Amino acid sequence: MTRIKESRMTLLMWILLALGVALAFVNIISADLPINAVSAATTASVAVLSWIGARSYRDLSQSYSIVAHELSFIEDDAKQAKTENN
Repeated sequence: MTRIKESRMTLLMWILLALGVALAFVNIISADLPINAVSAATTASVAVLSWIGARSYRDLSQSYSIVAHELSFIEDDAKQAKTENN
């Protein structure tokens, strides 16, 4: 993962944490809200973090796919060299 992506993920996590803390204070101060803002923020932050995790797995999956493809070429070359030597 590049340094820029790591910085963005770290910034996003801090923003979500700050939002959660702020909403918790709002929930404590005015407990008569019709909706629990902390639950909504928690659900949203988990969804965002899950999406970020899925993206990183997709990148890793693409890398493994490329390596597997290259290894199949190497295997074919090795089989061909073995056949030519016999």
